[in-house]
Amino acid sequence: MTTQTFENEEWIVVLKLSTQWKMFDIRNLAIRQLDVAKIDPIDRFILAQKHSIPRWLSSSLISVIRREDSLSIAEAEKLGFDLALKICRVRDSSRILPDVLDDHAWSSAVSVEFQEELRLPALSAIERVVRARENGVFEFLRASYVDLVERPKALSDDEAMKLGCETTVRICRVREQRIARNLSMLGSMNLVDNELQVELSTTTSLSAIERVVMSRGNIAEWLQRSLVETAQRHQFSSDEVESLGKEAAMRLYRVREAVSNTQWDTKPFDVCQVVVDQEFSNEIRTVRNGAQGYSGTEEASAVDENAEEIEYLDTMIPTPKRKNGGKGRVKHY
Repeated sequence: MTTQTFENEEWIVVLKLSTQWKMFDIRNLAIRQLDVAKIDPIDRFILAQKHSIPRWLSSSLISVIRREDSLSIAEAEKLGFDLALKICRVRDSSRILPDVLDDHAWSSAVSVEFQEELRLPALSAIERVVRARENGVFEFLRASYVDLVERPKALSDDEAMKLGCETTVRICRVREQRIARNLSMLGSMNLVDNELQVELSTTTSLSAIERVVMSRGNIAEWLQRSLVETAQRHQFSSDEVESLGKEAAMRLYRVREAVSNTQWDTKPFDVCQVVVDQEFSNEIRTVRNGAQGYSGTEEASAVDENAEEIEYLDTMIPTPKRKNGGKGRVKHY
C-alpha cells in the first residue's frame, strides 16, 4: 500500500465518521481533500452514493461511460447489476456497430465471454437433429439440417436410418445443389427451408432469448448461436434481462463492445452529462436528497470555504438559546 493510497483511505474514514456524526466542517474538509485524490471512478461513485456527495456522482459516471475498457463483472458486482446494466446501456448507445460484421467475430466474442457456460458435451449433427426433433424448435432443427448440408463428410448408413428415408433423400439433394451452385450458408439455409418445409412447419419458432434459456446446460452449438443472435440485438427489456439473468445480460453487452471496439463514438462531456442526468435521475435525486441532511445544499460547487459554509449554515439552522444567556457560536454536529 502506497503512502498516497493510505492517505486517501484515512480521508475516507474521516468522511465516513464526519458524515455519520454530522460534523459539517470536517466533512467538507474531507470532501475537498478527496476531490483531488486519485480514486477509481467506480469507487468514487460508491462513496458518493454512500456519503451523499452529488458532484462526485455525475463525474464518476461520465468517466466510466467514456472510458475504453468494458465494465467488468467484478465491477458490476460492486455497483450492483441493475446500475451496471444501466451503464452498459448508455455505453452501448454510443457504440457504432458496422453494417456488415463477420459472424466469426460475434462467435469468437461469445466464446470468450461465455466459456464456462459453453463447456458442454459436443454432439454430432445427427444427434442434434434427433434432439431438435424431440424439442420441436424450428431454429434448432433448421440449424442442425444446415450443419449436415454444410459438412464435407457424406451421410453414413447409420445416419440415414436415424434421419429416415425421405429426409435423407432431401438432405442429399440439398447437398448436391449447394456444391453445384457453390452456395454460402445462407444459400444452404434457403434450400433447407424449401426442401424440408413440411417437417419444419410442424415445429415452433422461439425468440433468441427463449432459445438461450432452453439450450443452457443442453447443447453448446445451440447455446452459442442463440447467444450470438441475442448479442446482435440493441437493447434488452426488463423481462428479457430477468429471463437471461443480470450477469448474462452484462456479458452480452461486453460481447457487443468486443466486436465494436474500433467503432467507438466518444460523445463530448456535456452531451454525456445530459445523458447521465436522464438515465440516472433516480440515483442522482437520492444522493441530492441525502446531501440536504448534511450541508443544507446540494454541494454542487466544487470547493467552498469553511467560513462561507458556516455562515450559510447559520442562516439555515436556528441557533438554540443558551440557558445562561451566553453569546458565541454554536457548533453544529
